[in-house]
Amino acid sequence: MKYIYKTNEYTFAQLRRLPDFCNVSFAEKADASVLAAFGIELAPEPEPSFEEVKEAKMREVSRTFNIAVLGSTPVSLGWRMQFAPRDCMLVEGAVKLMEATGAEFGYLTDSEEVSHAGLSLAQMKQVLLEMLGAYAAHHARKQELRAQVEAAADKAALDAVVVGFL
Repeated sequence: MKYIYKTNEYTFAQLRRLPDFCNVSFAEKADASVLAAFGIELAPEPEPSFEEVKEAKMREVSRTFNIAVLGSTPVSLGWRMQFAPRDCMLVEGAVKLMEATGAEFGYLTDSEEVSHAGLSLAQMKQVLLEMLGAYAAHHARKQELRAQVEAAADKAALDAVVVGFL
């Protein structure tokens, strides 16, 4: 944030070092009316460039994706499973353990923290595939949104990109 004092523009640190303010203590986030009492105005914020707006939209896509994959997806066995990479890795590990040990049955804990025991290896693999599919669909949507943002030629085209996931 920039400040204007006696027609010159300053940062907050520069402003505090001016001789006129050596003995004055005011907060960096001081209200505009407090600053005005000292003859200080807030400098208008410059409009962000198109590239800055585009970068912000890309960050929005990434942030929204990261939040979306923390959700859950319905699976064919009748409950919901979380499908973030860590969740998929845990289920994949359970499947590999069953294969390595020859265990007939395993269990999974759903997104509501309810354990489902007595699952066959085929059921465990099916749930894993459904979880991986949900993640892949979200990732594909992220890439689609990133392509739309990248293709945008102006601010209106960027504003038309609606960031949302399944």
